[in-house]
Amino acid sequence: MPRLQFLAGILCAAGLLAAGQTPVTPPAESHAADCGGNYTDSFGELLSPQWPQDYGNNASCVYRIIAQPGHSLSLSVNAFSMADIGDTLTIHDGANASSPVIGSYSGHMLGAGDVINSTGSQLYLSFSSDAVNGTGGFNITYRAQPTPATVCPDPGSPDYGSRVGGDFLTGSTVQFSCDDGYTLHGNSSLTCADGSWDAPLPTCRAECGGSITNASTGVILSPGYPDRYAGNLSCTWSLSAPDGMSLRLTFNNFSMEDGKDFLYVYDESRLGDQPERSLTGSTIPASWLSWTHNITLQLVTNTDTGMGGFSLLYESVPETFCRDPGPILHGVSTSIKVLYSAGQSVSYRCDAGYQLIGNATLTCQQGRQRIWDAAPPVCYAPCGGNLTSGNGTIVSPTPDPDNAVSRDCYWRVHVDDSFRVMVMFNSFELQESDTYLAIFDGEDPTAAPLANFSSTAPASADVYSTDSQVLLLFHHGPTNSYGNFSLTYFEAQKKHCPDPGTVDNGRRYGDDFSIRSSVNYTCEDAYDLEGRETIICKPGNPPTWDYPKPRCVLVKDCVDPGTPENGQRDSNDTSVGASVSYSCQQGYQLVGETTLTCRSRPGFRPRWDHQSPVCEEVPIQLCHDPAFLHYGTYTPKTHHYFVGSVVTFSCNSGYVLKGNKTLVCLMGDSRVATPRWSNAYPTCEKAQVKTSSARSGSNAALGVSLFVVLALLGVGGVVAYKWRRKILELLQKSKTTNIPPSFDNPMYEVPANNTDDGPSIEQSAEA
Repeated sequence: MPRLQFLAGILCAAGLLAAGQTPVTPPAESHAADCGGNYTDSFGELLSPQWPQDYGNNASCVYRIIAQPGHSLSLSVNAFSMADIGDTLTIHDGANASSPVIGSYSGHMLGAGDVINSTGSQLYLSFSSDAVNGTGGFNITYRAQPTPATVCPDPGSPDYGSRVGGDFLTGSTVQFSCDDGYTLHGNSSLTCADGSWDAPLPTCRAECGGSITNASTGVILSPGYPDRYAGNLSCTWSLSAPDGMSLRLTFNNFSMEDGKDFLYVYDESRLGDQPERSLTGSTIPASWLSWTHNITLQLVTNTDTGMGGFSLLYESVPETFCRDPGPILHGVSTSIKVLYSAGQSVSYRCDAGYQLIGNATLTCQQGRQRIWDAAPPVCYAPCGGNLTSGNGTIVSPTPDPDNAVSRDCYWRVHVDDSFRVMVMFNSFELQESDTYLAIFDGEDPTAAPLANFSSTAPASADVYSTDSQVLLLFHHGPTNSYGNFSLTYFEAQKKHCPDPGTVDNGRRYGDDFSIRSSVNYTCEDAYDLEGRETIICKPGNPPTWDYPKPRCVLVKDCVDPGTPENGQRDSNDTSVGASVSYSCQQGYQLVGETTLTCRSRPGFRPRWDHQSPVCEEVPIQLCHDPAFLHYGTYTPKTHHYFVGSVVTFSCNSGYVLKGNKTLVCLMGDSRVATPRWSNAYPTCEKAQVKTSSARSGSNAALGVSLFVVLALLGVGGVVAYKWRRKILELLQKSKTTNIPPSFDNPMYEVPANNTDDGPSIEQSAEA
């Protein structure tokens, strides 16, 4: 098809030449721009008069741009082409013509991408042209943006501290604080004033001693921590917790000169008495709990330079307590804290299927050493039992370490006689080959078996009895590595769900309407299922289906054909008869049909008539930059002219364009592998009026036209015959390369072959 279009273009050009006309590309639809104006938006365009057409003569236009206070303006040149002499665009950095001139521009002094900035919030532009008709014009984008405010440098943060606030503009304030155990020295806040802060950055230091009242939790550090402490120190810290609380000390780090530097710990602030603890060396001391709510710490060092020092955490706890007795396996406790006072209790219960051995409740006893009145209980799973409740849980029995032989565990389940038993598995992971779980439809092993599960046949479905009793038998070998299982049984109605019925234009699969059973629905090809494909009979009084019966709805649309990667489509309409067209991004080519149409198929779903195309990447192919045009210009000017790019040439006033005004970058062919321009570059020549030359050109064009027409009509001997064969070859290739691909895809439908192909190639060419 592209070759046919090319031949058609030759014929059209020949006709235009015969009529004495030069073929031109029609301009795109546009609206002429005004001459000047006032601009107050934060963004806009400044256009020469009549843009995108050439501006006229004797023009005098003023463009005023007014931005908000505190903003500056920038001009970005999109296009600029004017006469070299007589036509000028002058830009003033201000509100009127008396403002400083940024520059006066004509010809091609400005190029696409040039940027001009103002120093204030207004710009004044004046454009004028002389009596000679202008050519080209300008397209400039303006933009207003806030003027940068005065900013203070980042003040940083003190070592072992932090800062709140990240705004460093004039008038902004930032706050500082120290990590636990450090004291802030200096201003806790700084304010930015005229590009600098009103005070120096504060520092955070670990102090030598201090007094802490109502102590709850905090950190105490040796002086200068984490650096070495100094010699000849005597630092004292006094801590007082609320009444009824004790203080616990937990060391994070501890490094002191062994036997020379000491940290003494006193209870009740009795410095003259024997300390509760005397700490030295590099071993981190164990956690310590005071007997009272007041303690004193005293650091004493010798004359030598100290070591790394210490970091400790203090926290207040109840004066009398028992520690959390901890969790139990297969059970839960009511414990919600770490320490318990005398008289407080913790209770335990076992998970479903387990029984509790020991005290269900533990109580913290009185006395200097708080202890629980009993050890935590144990939860175990029994080997068998008689169960008569309406529902319950059975788990694999707890291993017996003294058992050296195989054993059988029996569970007899008997629910209300008006119900049957449903067994549902929560987990099943048996490991030994001789281990199994058998379920019988009655109270003893002589009843009919319902299921037998093992390591090679794990439980995969619920089990139902026909009556109100079942027997479960678990057998395992002499080892205790048989694995585990967990199941829950329920009372189940002996009734069934009502018949859910069938669906029009579809089918139902399944005739079992008992509890936990399911039925499935499907639709015919031209219909979609609306609702649940599978519905399940759930227990109840009476039993009901978990969802309503679905229905089959006629499909009226094709499946969304999708959008190829690196491409786009022009429509989202997927109804019957609708079409979608595809195109690829620059640098990619479409493989497949450009347009797909949704076709109806009686009795079947609608399908697209072709498979969706794809966009394949192609090597980047560029035409050379156009040659420099003396006394003229061309647009657009870029460094990348891809296949399909169009360049338009124009001459300065007083010059005439010789050659094609528009060139197109064409794909390479078998003769020229690389892309090339559709014609030779034009030139600009001094305008001359010669009647004989015009007439001569017309005659020449007429001669070319007659030659082409005669050649195509079969006149001209060998030349005409060669033209005829060439056209026939192109038509033949065009026909053979437009056969639609065959494919088999449920989204698409290939139309039947059309036996009426019209006149043959030879006949078309002969005609």
